[in-house]
Amino acid sequence: MQRIMTMRDCFFATAGVRRTPGEVTTGVFSRQASVGRRLLPLLACLTLVITGCGEAESTATQNESKTIAQSREINKQIRGGSEPIERTIPVADAAALTALREQAAEEGKVLVIDCWATWCGSCVAMFPHLHKAMKERGDGVMLVSLTFDEDEELTRKAGEFLTKQDAWDGALQAAEGDARDEVPKALSDTWDGGALPAVFVYKPDGTTAYEMLETRGEVKDWVDGIAAAVDEALSE
Repeated sequence: MQRIMTMRDCFFATAGVRRTPGEVTTGVFSRQASVGRRLLPLLACLTLVITGCGEAESTATQNESKTIAQSREINKQIRGGSEPIERTIPVADAAALTALREQAAEEGKVLVIDCWATWCGSCVAMFPHLHKAMKERGDGVMLVSLTFDEDEELTRKAGEFLTKQDAWDGALQAAEGDARDEVPKALSDTWDGGALPAVFVYKPDGTTAYEMLETRGEVKDWVDGIAAAVDEALSE
């Protein structure tokens, strides 16, 4: 609408015609005026408007094509179609995990923290099933994957695993060194961090609802136990 009005205004201003709102103008040129002299500025004005619009549309098209190309390249990288994207798993110490629990409580969400590592076969086996079950429960659940992989090689494997599982959202890495000794204390009063997998469920009020510290039975049994605790916490 703005482009049409600009051309109209240019037309009437150049032709020397005054209009009132709603008026339909039929004779735009004065008989005493030279038609040729009137039309030259008008044509110049229209040329500028059309040229400007063409350049703007051309620039917009180029920008859009560039954005699409970038998006496709990122998708290729994520799917392994070209060089993988270098991503770093955020590191969390005890203070960060305590703050995370407080954040979940403020948002009134059930918090699930899955402690795992790539060298833990049970962790890897349960990971996709647990994530699927938690996603099915919607936005009321905040799922955090806390990897205990340490050295550079294992951390790289953890990143590759997260990419394969499409599970970068909520992914954290436990702090290393002396700071790691404090991490279990931020999650539980009973867990010392020595056994994986370990899963903790916290109610919307921040209190502990469930702890899975042993893996008895099948993977389905583990996930079912966690899911039941989450459902109960969501219903409170």
